[in-house]
Amino acid sequence: ASETPMLPGITAGIIDAGSTDAGTLYFQGIVNDGAPRYFDEAAGVGFRLVTNVAVTGQVEKELLAWFEGIGGKAVVFDASAPIGDPLNQYADWFALHDVVGVIQRPDFYIFGTAPGVEDLDSLLAKLRTALT
Repeated sequence: ASETPMLPGITAGIIDAGSTDAGTLYFQGIVNDGAPRYFDEAAGVGFRLVTNVAVTGQVEKELLAWFEGIGGKAVVFDASAPIGDPLNQYADWFALHDVVGVIQRPDFYIFGTAPGVEDLDSLLAKLRTALT
């Protein structure tokens, strides 16, 4: 059996080039939304703001409304979230990469990351600028 080759990253286009891990393929872990399954099966496809902090009250309402307007969805891993992180794979990924949030593109590559809660707004604003 042969190993799956590593896919090359994206270095230009719709990425936040100054962001950690921008242009690399995002992690696909096991989550639980009533049954264990892969993240994309539970969260669907499209732009995803994946974070381990609550976005309500943390992210500008107007930015979040814009994001949802393009089909984006916030996926929050916290105790009250409808999608859980039963194996702590996402918690571990966030800790390893020293970020609290990531925007995953529809092709599963990372647009950019947010090192702190205060960076979520600017990350969403950068995506809006890149797309408009």
